[in-house]
Amino acid sequence: MSDPNQVEDALFAAAWHLSTRQRTSFLTNVCRADPELRLRLEERLAKLAPSTESTSDLETESEFDADATITSEGVLPREELIGQTIGRYKLIEMLGEGGFGTVYVAEQEEPVKRRVALKITKLGMDTKRVVGRFKIERQALAMMDHPGIAKVLDAGATESGRPYFVMELVKGVKITDYCDENNLSTHNRLKLFIQVCRAIEHAHQKGIIHRDIKPSNILITLHDGHPAPKVIDFGIAKATQESFTGHTAFTQFEQFVGTPAYMSPEQAELGGLDIDTRTDIYSLGVLLYELLTSQTPLESKSLLERGFDEMRRMIREHEPPRPSARLLTLKNSDSTTTAKRHGTDPVKLIKMVQGDLDWVVMKCLEKDRSRRYETAGNLAADVQRFLHDEPVEARPPSQVYRFQKWVRRNKLAFAAGSAVCLALFIGLGMTTWFDIKANQERKVAELATKRADIARQAAEDARTQAEADRKQSEIERQKAEVSRQRAEAALQQSEIDRAKALAAEKKAEDSEKEAQAERQQAESDRAKAQVAEKKAEDSEKEAQAARQQAETALQQARTEHAKADTAEKQSKDSQSTALAALREAEEAKNKAVAATSKSEESAKTAAEEANLRRQAEASASAALAETGQWRGAMTNLLASLDTLPPTQALKVADTFFPPDDLKQPWAAPFLRARGDWHARHGDSAAAIADFTQALNMRPDDAALHLKLAPLLADTGDTEGYGRHCAQFLKEWRETNNPAAAIDCLLTPSAAVNAPSLATLARNALAADAPGPQQAGWTLLLSLAEYRQNLFAEAAARAAKALSDTNGLDDARAAQAEAVLAMAQQQLNHPDDARTALATGRQILDTKMPPPESTDLGSHWPDWIAARLLLHEAQALVPATAASAAPK
Repeated sequence: MSDPNQVEDALFAAAWHLSTRQRTSFLTNVCRADPELRLRLEERLAKLAPSTESTSDLETESEFDADATITSEGVLPREELIGQTIGRYKLIEMLGEGGFGTVYVAEQEEPVKRRVALKITKLGMDTKRVVGRFKIERQALAMMDHPGIAKVLDAGATESGRPYFVMELVKGVKITDYCDENNLSTHNRLKLFIQVCRAIEHAHQKGIIHRDIKPSNILITLHDGHPAPKVIDFGIAKATQESFTGHTAFTQFEQFVGTPAYMSPEQAELGGLDIDTRTDIYSLGVLLYELLTSQTPLESKSLLERGFDEMRRMIREHEPPRPSARLLTLKNSDSTTTAKRHGTDPVKLIKMVQGDLDWVVMKCLEKDRSRRYETAGNLAADVQRFLHDEPVEARPPSQVYRFQKWVRRNKLAFAAGSAVCLALFIGLGMTTWFDIKANQERKVAELATKRADIARQAAEDARTQAEADRKQSEIERQKAEVSRQRAEAALQQSEIDRAKALAAEKKAEDSEKEAQAERQQAESDRAKAQVAEKKAEDSEKEAQAARQQAETALQQARTEHAKADTAEKQSKDSQSTALAALREAEEAKNKAVAATSKSEESAKTAAEEANLRRQAEASASAALAETGQWRGAMTNLLASLDTLPPTQALKVADTFFPPDDLKQPWAAPFLRARGDWHARHGDSAAAIADFTQALNMRPDDAALHLKLAPLLADTGDTEGYGRHCAQFLKEWRETNNPAAAIDCLLTPSAAVNAPSLATLARNALAADAPGPQQAGWTLLLSLAEYRQNLFAEAAARAAKALSDTNGLDDARAAQAEAVLAMAQQQLNHPDDARTALATGRQILDTKMPPPESTDLGSHWPDWIAARLLLHEAQALVPATAASAAPK
């Protein structure tokens, strides 16, 4: 039995925070069998709070607070400390209060300005035991260092000797409120719960038992947009390490501390000395139960209404339903609301909770703590296994344990059965005793046969009756044994059937998941097939449109060619006529000048002849204009030949441009365009021929020099490449295009003056403002310095070109990597050389159009230059770790 004084103190603490109506109902329920206890409680409440009666009638009826912490310390009047300064902290507002202390928001001015949480013992609760427990909480928090536990910042005592401590101000909401308000899924709730378990595990490792784990003591804050739980209020924590508890932390025997709905059975026993870390495992199980069902295993209001002793009995003995069973018994509206808070529907929520999560929760809520998880870390690991679809360690209880549970639930039936069995044993014993007695009487009767025939007959009858009773008892015992064996067999078969049912259900779920996955894969494949089919249709339409466009262009070109032939023929005829008329007009003019005095008829004839001459000249000019338009159209035609296959494009070009026409100066743009087309499609020889012929016609065209140089170097014409570059640099000393100068340094050549190109690059870098050209000039200077054997300068310039914020395009970046690789190898840095070479090769392999595309694109000169420099670097840089000697 518990100490009556302790029970009275606990009831007083529970009634203190209730309104008048709630207090009256509470006292009526808990003191129904003890009117004197009620009078004492009412008298204590009236003495400590005389003013509450006048205001209590204004309070509205509300539900009992599920998070109210009950202690046996009693509650003393609240003091008003707002605005006062304790140490370096000014109290601003009260956050809340527990059984032993009050928590305030305080402002610290020095050495740093910040807001903190300050907890101080309640006025009047300065007994040695309360102060000792308060110091335990302070020491417990100070020893722990975990992101999930509120940190202690400072500690001290007021002028009156009341201890306080300062911890970080945690601004958050209860974990259950956060989950419900944000409609967190079951998986996300379990992830938060795992973090809570890790924090509690840290406290246990430090030798601290919280003993009051509940939603209001676990606040959720946001860190970078992610929720993070914080465990607070170790006010009733129990230390398990003697080095830190000593005698101050001694928990009084039969002291009742905790929150009823979250309290473990051993806490309800009022035996505080026997509490260990597994009591927190039970409270974590209640918290997980509430996160899954929005209900606690034992309803808080029902516990408080039943009275103190009945409340303790329910905590110790009442077996709560499984979470899935609780969800099944909810009303339709409550079930829908709970599922909505989980972001799902009721059926899916029950299906998710049923099975593994049921076993995990019920393992935490075992009345026998030896059957709970050993540590909070083991509980977190089992929840993590569930999230990873791995088997959980929680298992159904054994047959013996189920029988023990059955005995606890059916005490009356078990007692009755035991009485029957006892009666059978007594009957059997009596039968045996009568049997022995009858034998004794039979022996006496045999010795005294002659003395009393009547007594012998009576003894024989008694023996016969006793034997019959014994046989009947044996028959009953055998029947009882058969019934017991049948019951055990039925129980085993039931367990086997249940295990088969669970296995079948799991197999059905797995089959359903596999079928769903196959359906989704099939849908995905079908969608991909439709997209591919649509792309094929679009490609076919585009190809058909391109073919039609090419045929139309070809037909138009033929028409224009025919018109041009006709116009040219007419032009020649008109020119002949005009020249003849011009000669005649000149002769007529001379005659007119010589014979000025002739008649007016001769003068009129001369004027008509002059007019005819002007008409002929106009016709000739028109014919020449038509011929020029045709040639321009033919030149532009080549630009559209990329839409045709290579063979057909060349056939069209050869059809409209006979070899004799290509010798005319007007054909230079066409030759440059056709040479560009040949170079893009890999025909270097044809491209060189076209560019050379066009350059002979247009020696002032710098673009032709830029296109011809990389082709000569790529085909191995070293002599022609050197001669061409020397001629180009002689005529274009002041070029403002670094690419043209770079193309003259693609291979070592004595004909190219590398120092002059270095000077050109330095002048350009000094004169130009930062811009896209800067990186190109830097690359030119790097290559020119490398050709002069200035390897360190070349490496530095190449690295700078690569790091330029304006950047190089992909082809120029590959060239810079090649120069950097060669310079590093010459400086005996083989590892850096191989790294630069690998980077350049990667750019060439991934960015340069592949050979199978048959088109290098409009930047083909840059890609050929990059390929040449990387080939030179690859021949210089060894593939193995062995370094080459510097040159």
